[in-house]
Amino acid sequence: MKSTFKSIYLKPKKERAVLNRHPWVFSGAVGKLDAGLKIGDPVVVRDHAGNFLAVGHWRGADGLVCRLVCFDQDRVVDDAFFVQRFFDAKKLRTGLGLPSAQTTGYRLLNGEGDGLPGLVCDLYETTACIRSSNPGLLPVIPKLCDFLASHCACRDIYFDNSDEKVSSWLIGGEHRCEFLENGLRFLADISDGQKTGHFLDQRYNRSLVGEFSSGRTVLDAFSYSGGFSVYALRGEAKRVMSVDISANAVELCRINVRNNGFAGGNDAEVADCFDYLRQIKKGDYDLIILDPPAFAKTTHAVPQAARGYKDINLNAMKAVRKGGFLFTFSCSQHVDTDLFKKIIFAAAKDSGRDVNIIAELSQGFDHPVSVYCPQSHYLKGMGLYVR
Repeated sequence: MKSTFKSIYLKPKKERAVLNRHPWVFSGAVGKLDAGLKIGDPVVVRDHAGNFLAVGHWRGADGLVCRLVCFDQDRVVDDAFFVQRFFDAKKLRTGLGLPSAQTTGYRLLNGEGDGLPGLVCDLYETTACIRSSNPGLLPVIPKLCDFLASHCACRDIYFDNSDEKVSSWLIGGEHRCEFLENGLRFLADISDGQKTGHFLDQRYNRSLVGEFSSGRTVLDAFSYSGGFSVYALRGEAKRVMSVDISANAVELCRINVRNNGFAGGNDAEVADCFDYLRQIKKGDYDLIILDPPAFAKTTHAVPQAARGYKDINLNAMKAVRKGGFLFTFSCSQHVDTDLFKKIIFAAAKDSGRDVNIIAELSQGFDHPVSVYCPQSHYLKGMGLYVR
C-alpha cells in the first residue's frame, strides 16, 4: 500500500525530528517532493537518501506541510488503520471511567495525543462534535461517523472543517445539547459556541476551584458558559461574578447556573475582561479565575500574547484580597510552560504582592499528550496564593 504513495524527501540532517517521532514536518525541512502532490494526499516521508521515515498527509507547500500518522514501515495505512485508532482511543476513555453516570461529556479523540494529528472529537451524551485541521483525514470521517453511531450511541454528529472554514451537521442537528459533568448539568452550544461547545479540558480544574470556593467571593473572568462559576457555586461560594465579552456566552452562563439551582448566588455581566480587571477594587474578590481564549494562535503573535497575559494577571494579583487565590490559565499552544511561568513571575513582581504557587494544572486525562509532541500539552495553569 505504501509503495503507491508519493514521497517527499527531507534535506540532509533534517530527519532528526521525524526519527524522534514528532508528527509535524515543516517546509524548511523539505528538500524535494514527487510531482503532482495534492493537498490531503497520503505521502511517504523519506530522508535525503530515500530511506523510509514515516507516512503522513500533505498539507501544502508552506509552514506545517505534513502531519505524520505512522512511523512503522510494515504497517498498512488504510481505513482499518484509522478505525483501530478510534478503538484504541475509546479503550483509553473507558479505562478512565468515561462516560459515567456523573459525567457524560468528554473528549474521545485528541489529535496528536491519540495518533490522529489534526483531528478531535468531543462527545456530549448522544451528540458528537468533530473538528479537523488535517485534510488528509477527511476520507476517514465517514468511518468515524459509523464508529460513533455503532460504539458511542451517537445520534447527532457535527463536523467543523477548520481548513476550509466550513461546518455542518452530518447526522441530526441539535443546536444545543445537555450533558453531565461531575453531576452538574450543562448545555453545550455545538454549532454557535466556542471550540466544540464546552471547554471539556478544564473538568478537573473546575472541580479543584470548587473546593477552594466555600465562603469566598469569586470572579470568573472570561467565563464563557460559566463552567467555573457553576462549580464555585456548588462549592458554596458566597457570591460569584461571571464576566465575558460575549452576550451569547453570558446568556448561556445564566442558563447553566439556573439549571443547577444556583441563580441566587450569581451575577453575570457582559464586559471586556481586560477593562473589568483594571477597574475592580482591591479586596472585592477572594478568588479570581482567569481562563481566557488563546491569545497566540501563531508564533508571530506570542510577544503580544505575553503582554496580554501579563496585563490580566497583574491586575488580578493587585485586586485579589490578601490571603486570596488566583487560578490562571493559558490555552495558547505557542505559549509554553516556561514562558507562562515567566509571565506570572513578571506579573507577581510588578504587583508588589507575595505570591506562592500551590498547584500546577493541565488539561484533563481525556486530553492525552504525546510524549513526542510537546505542543499537544497546550493547556497550562497555576493555582496561586496571594498575600
